[in-house]
Order: sequence, then structure tokens, then C-alpha cells
Amino acid sequence: LMAGDSPQSGIVTSPFEETASVWVPFVRVADPAVTAERAVELGGRVVLAPAKDVRGGSLAIFLDPGGAPLALQRWTAPSEMAEVSP
Repeated sequence: LMAGDSPQSGIVTSPFEETASVWVPFVRVADPAVTAERAVELGGRVVLAPAKDVRGGSLAIFLDPGGAPLALQRWTAPSEMAEVSP
């Protein structure tokens, strides 16, 4: 899903076969581990802590106090990426 030439959202396969399909919003953060820790302090529960074997440690998923999932991910925005020649 795009806005002009910039990807804004998408659909991906879960890395966990045993989980049911669910919509999980992703939020870009500077540090998923720090943000997940703060979510816990505010009553959330981490269900996927950052791990090197899952997207290079750039992803965390937590449930808010009501049980709604939210993914926290660090990524480089297209505007921050170096241009690559074809």
C-alpha cells in the first residue's frame, strides 16, 4: 500500500505458524526494546521481545492492557535511504 512512491503499509506472513491471523498495526520507533519496556511500565505485556533471529532485532510486539497487539519496529524510511542505481 503506497502513498505516491512511498510504502505506507503492507501485508506480511507471520513468522509464527501456530498463531491465528490477526491485524497488527506497526509503529516506527527508534528503539523497539526501550519502547517495549515503557509499554510494560504502562500495563502492557511483551509477546515478542526484540531478537536477532526475527528481523535482525528490529521488531517487538506487545499487547496493550486491553489485549490489542501493537508492533514496534525500527526501519529506514525511504527518504533516508541512499539512492541506488539500477
